[in-house]
Amino acid sequence: MPDRHTARLSLTPGRGGTVEIDGHDIAPVTRALHLAAAVGEIPTLYLDLAIDLVEVDGEVTVTIPEGTRRALVALGWTPPADTDAKETR
Repeated sequence: MPDRHTARLSLTPGRGGTVEIDGHDIAPVTRALHLAAAVGEIPTLYLDLAIDLVEVDGEVTVTIPEGTRRALVALGWTPPADTDAKETR
């Protein structure tokens, strides 16, 4: 069973809105969403996040924008324990 999270959505067509997961606003990195609900079941929120896939053969420094980091943490990701890591906005 997938992890359960608290979601709060406030959407205004043509003007954006708020997409919060466990109190973290991830609207800046949300491309699209779909909410599926059925009587007697917990709704399922499907998110399409603006995260690109890149493959590199070698060593790189990875920087994750703050909005993306918050979205990933809200969904259960644990950032690496790198004390030199810098966050960007």
